[in-house]
Amino acid sequence: MRRNVLLGIICFFLALPIFGQSGAELDSPPFRPMSPRIWGQGGGYTAIAEGYESLFTNPAGFALKSGKRGRSLTLVGLNPWFYSHPDYILPFVSQFSQGADLAGSADIITEQITVGGFGIGMSAGLGYVGNGIGLGFITVLDSYLYGESLLGAEGEVHVTFTFIGGLAFSLQMGGATLYLGGDVRPMLRMYAPLDNSAVLGMLTSLVQGGNILSALSEEPSYSGIGFAVDAGALLAYRGLSFGLSMRDIGGTKFRYHTGTYGEDFGGLLSARLPEGGTIDTFAITPMDLSIGLAYNPQMSKLGWLIDPSVYVEVQDILGAVRENRSIWTMFHGGTEVKLFSFFNVRAGISQGYLTFGGGFKLLILDLNAAVFTRELGLYVGDRPNTGVAIEAALRF
Repeated sequence: MRRNVLLGIICFFLALPIFGQSGAELDSPPFRPMSPRIWGQGGGYTAIAEGYESLFTNPAGFALKSGKRGRSLTLVGLNPWFYSHPDYILPFVSQFSQGADLAGSADIITEQITVGGFGIGMSAGLGYVGNGIGLGFITVLDSYLYGESLLGAEGEVHVTFTFIGGLAFSLQMGGATLYLGGDVRPMLRMYAPLDNSAVLGMLTSLVQGGNILSALSEEPSYSGIGFAVDAGALLAYRGLSFGLSMRDIGGTKFRYHTGTYGEDFGGLLSARLPEGGTIDTFAITPMDLSIGLAYNPQMSKLGWLIDPSVYVEVQDILGAVRENRSIWTMFHGGTEVKLFSFFNVRAGISQGYLTFGGGFKLLILDLNAAVFTRELGLYVGDRPNTGVAIEAALRF
């Protein structure tokens, strides 16, 4: 029975279009919360997918056994991030939250826009992973502003509500275990491209002490529904594991209705579905193919004291070919060292840039943080964007 299922899965994937659908009028970013656990160790997770993070990386992780890489129940997880140099984050948060020296906050944003870009984002979610089941509900809000000068700056804001539901199973292959999984992701998304006048309006509103979101209320936006399918595999032999993930298989299509930012964003906050009627445009999130290799020495006697793991990953292979990006933008690698079974230290290299982070878990409280740099250009050094991500979760 399982062999027939496996054969059917392989045939299904062979029949898929490699580069996804074409002809979309808009681009649509992938669904990807900026998890500090992932970014602290280099930005890849395909070969080490486990727990909550497997909901948006590799669904094969749903079938991992109990123990270090097994069942996980996240009652609530909050994951804010800033696309900004770490030195500017605390001054910006302090000035913005106190409503003091708002012109200084605008200066900070302006400088960051022209040096790598500036943005704020957050995800919130809950989920269960284990016994071959993955279930979750995650919301992501992300924004990004960039330009070579303030007068040429543009950006985007998108909000996505996502349900993830998937299954996975394992097959014994001699001394190795093969895990196969898949999931579906119905999504409700609002997307607002920001031209230069919108960016300048936001900064003007900030300096004048107004609500920067209200400055966008009349800006055009798109809202609609998409349905994604993901699949993945993990092959584990002792301390080695090889992973493969396929996200947004065949390209995920969003059918958009046009409106204004104020209408669409307000509707999403009140959990209203987009109004029916004519579909004005559509967007595609292209398929993402990634492979990875990881090693955990399984130090059984000293595992309570120190438990290291290392990995390498080639990420978004199809995207690099499609966009003619440098091959170096695909490479990620890193390490996580668990100390005393509750404290973690992480470091890595993401697309040629150093990342680092750490975290600890005390009973059900799980705290993590990371500093990272991602490459948004076609080659390393083209447009590096530095950021900081943190997470606070109640997790069993």
